[in-house]
Amino acid sequence: MAPQRKVFSKSFDLDAMSITISTPNRAETYSTHGMAENIISTLILHGLTQKLADKCATSSGSLTEDEKWDAMNTVYAALHAGQWSLKSEGAGSMLFRALLELSPNADRVELRAKVDAWTPAERRAVSANPKVAPIIRRLESERVSDVDSDSLLDDLLG
Repeated sequence: MAPQRKVFSKSFDLDAMSITISTPNRAETYSTHGMAENIISTLILHGLTQKLADKCATSSGSLTEDEKWDAMNTVYAALHAGQWSLKSEGAGSMLFRALLELSPNADRVELRAKVDAWTPAERRAVSANPKVAPIIRRLESERVSDVDSDSLLDDLLG
């Protein structure tokens, strides 16, 4: 029998500057009360670093350096706009990057909000649009330009 995984949840109390971490069997509250200011400042900057870096992680393949900067800057702009979470497509998504390329002067947070409001069918339709699809294809090919796909196909197909 496989060991049971503990499920941790967390809740913040901004007035008390504390976090409560819970499992089904236990809860502990941790507060910044009594900590030195330099420790609290370091905790804040550590959290900001983590928040920015989280958007660089991807399960669909590695992001390019430019995509990572783009993702972090999108998160940072959203935080300044009072928005904690970015939903739907990742900040470095091909659709989002293509739309930024089509409209380079667009406000990133506003553009993200509009894309987030679309249904999956609407996102697919815009991705297939003749103005957007070639940009997405080019971005995808740039992402894997260091892979010799012809050699892979030759090896596979003989």
